[in-house]
Amino acid sequence: MSQGNKGGWRGRIGGVIFGGIFAAVGIGFLFFSIIPTLYEGWQMQGWQPVQAEVLDTQLKSHRGDKSTTYSVSARYRYDWRGREYVGDRVGIGSGSDNVGDWHQQHYYRLKSARENNRRVTVWVDPAAPQNAVIDRDIRWGLFAFKMLFVVLFGGAGVGIMVYVWRRRVSNPDSPTPWLDNPAWRDNRIRSGGKALLWFLWIFGIAWMAFMIPLWMNAEQLAREGMPLSLFPYLFPLIGLAVLAQALIKTLRWRRFGNAVLSLNPFPGVPGGKVGGMVTLPQGSREPVTAEVRLSCIHVYWRRRGSKNERQQEIIWQDSQKVRLRPDGRGGLLAFSFNPPRDLPSSSEGSDHHKWELALKAKLAGPDLDHRFVIPVYADSAMVHDAAKVEEPSVAYERPPERSHTIQSLPDWLGIDYRHGGFELKLPMFRNLTLSLIVTVMGLIFGGVGVFLFEQSDVPFFFALIFTLVGVLALLGGLYALGNSQWIHISPRGVAKVIRVFGVPFSRKVPVTE
Repeated sequence: MSQGNKGGWRGRIGGVIFGGIFAAVGIGFLFFSIIPTLYEGWQMQGWQPVQAEVLDTQLKSHRGDKSTTYSVSARYRYDWRGREYVGDRVGIGSGSDNVGDWHQQHYYRLKSARENNRRVTVWVDPAAPQNAVIDRDIRWGLFAFKMLFVVLFGGAGVGIMVYVWRRRVSNPDSPTPWLDNPAWRDNRIRSGGKALLWFLWIFGIAWMAFMIPLWMNAEQLAREGMPLSLFPYLFPLIGLAVLAQALIKTLRWRRFGNAVLSLNPFPGVPGGKVGGMVTLPQGSREPVTAEVRLSCIHVYWRRRGSKNERQQEIIWQDSQKVRLRPDGRGGLLAFSFNPPRDLPSSSEGSDHHKWELALKAKLAGPDLDHRFVIPVYADSAMVHDAAKVEEPSVAYERPPERSHTIQSLPDWLGIDYRHGGFELKLPMFRNLTLSLIVTVMGLIFGGVGVFLFEQSDVPFFFALIFTLVGVLALLGGLYALGNSQWIHISPRGVAKVIRVFGVPFSRKVPVTE
């Protein structure tokens, strides 16, 4: 194995370990807290009530750097079938927290019962009467807070591991490394805006959900005179700003979709040409001037103090103004650069170089903003004579055809030529695994949200967040499961019929549009 390949595998294993740390946090909360809590709560529903005498109770506070947590403890005596027992369990689970005022409420109630010589109800396990508890209800506010760690940390960790493990480890000895990359091999390079869009929505919703424990304790922090007590009211502004940005990018995505870049020559060559054509979908028909910027960027890690920080350094950059020319499909944009010969090629690893093409234009409504990571290799001059490649011109109407054949398309995609046009058929259940995962997650979140609405100690907004996320995920999953599509493209225009579990929704777009 070559040194470069070893570095790639080291990066892959390091990424799996990094993601595994996050996944371990989520899985730990799931198996050592969430599941035991649900099991004990279900098991205690069969326990029997008895009256008990409170012998002692205490409320302990644990002050940290930024917050104070509480834990209530108690000792009580009860009789079960003529035999006396002493218990010390107050609720399901143990430990201290500051989610709500559950600990304070039970302390004051137990303290009042002891001082006034009143008995309290405890729940006893008939099969093992030495086991008893004062409150057998699940604390759904705390449960939901822990579920955030399961979903966010566990989901992020598993996602990182899957992404890193499935990521291609290139062969540095390959004469055509750009063809080893699935994103480049057919010379139809797509912008990465959709991944950022999903990240903004997930981060914004998660950030707002994480603020709930602070909101629940804001009054307590204010009573303690802590200056940080204002932050629970300021932090949501960050989440709202992220969600606003996600909304703007969603509107931009709905208008422009996923732009496609085709290079000519393919790949680009330092000391030769880096040029090509960007095809923009419908929604970008105004004849405007766009800025195209090409950058060669050095990406590496630098150690500062006890932390490693990822750094990006632009080692070369050039830009040009290009006329965005409309056509029947949307817009076309041709560009051409002449980077110096001494610039590095595209590479991978923890210390690598990437070539990025940025496309921006001011338009009526959402602005155009796309970024592409493109292949630029000095060695590609051996594959094609870069000096003889003509610079792309505005006469270049269509991007190069796909290099792969129709047999490489998914088996479920039906393609036919009939009725004087091109017909596509997309059946139901074509993305079965992903659709089922989204549907199940929607049911879980929606179920948790319904439970939270029934709990008086849980803020309304907390329950609303879980319910909305659950409903949206459930609807999205059901739509992905049950929609089929028929698309007919002809010289007369485009006809499209979407059926959701058999219910049709049709649309026609004449060629004049």
